[in-house]
Amino acid sequence: QMMVEYLRHYEIPFTVVATKCDKISKAARGRSIPVICRKLAVQPWEIIPYSSEDGTGRDKLLSFLEQTALGKPAENP
Repeated sequence: QMMVEYLRHYEIPFTVVATKCDKISKAARGRSIPVICRKLAVQPWEIIPYSSEDGTGRDKLLSFLEQTALGKPAENP
């Protein structure tokens, strides 16, 4: 929460990467996203569920990083 406040204060674009998403079921993941949204005051499209184990979210994360590196605004899904 402190990092999100810092990034907002300095107007630094960010997205939330929720790692280890392979450790919970898709149903539990669906229930966790709204909790993260409330705690961090972000929108669901600002969260990327990610797993290095099974590759979940890899393409979305790489796309976000590429757009950020090119100075383009992130696209909403």
